[in-house]
Amino acid sequence: MEITFNPRHYAHVPILFWPYVWLQLFLLRQWSAAEDRQIVFEIDARGKVHVLLLSDDKADLRAWLGAQKTIYRDHWTPMYDPSGEAHLCAYHYWMGRLMECGRRIHFKSNRGGIYPAPCIEDSS
Repeated sequence: MEITFNPRHYAHVPILFWPYVWLQLFLLRQWSAAEDRQIVFEIDARGKVHVLLLSDDKADLRAWLGAQKTIYRDHWTPMYDPSGEAHLCAYHYWMGRLMECGRRIHFKSNRGGIYPAPCIEDSS
């Protein structure tokens, strides 16, 4: 949450405590910018700023590893594909499907009417 000095955040606080609220928000804003962390806060009726949530430290390895678990990688698709064909493009996929059908019968026409002579078996 961006720390701003907007009165709607502390409209419920009496005006007497507003300078105290501004000081706390100013210091919290400076700390947040220096540490490069985000903060979710609330302000009670007496002007005290309470930090509810704090973002993870970017230098913390555990937070980085937790974020890396949620990112899906493209090279994982073949590992979790039982058919093993999800990573193939359409041309390779369909050529493989057509080739696995077995022998195809191809009809050829001979317009000339002259058939080639059979091979001569040489028995010598």
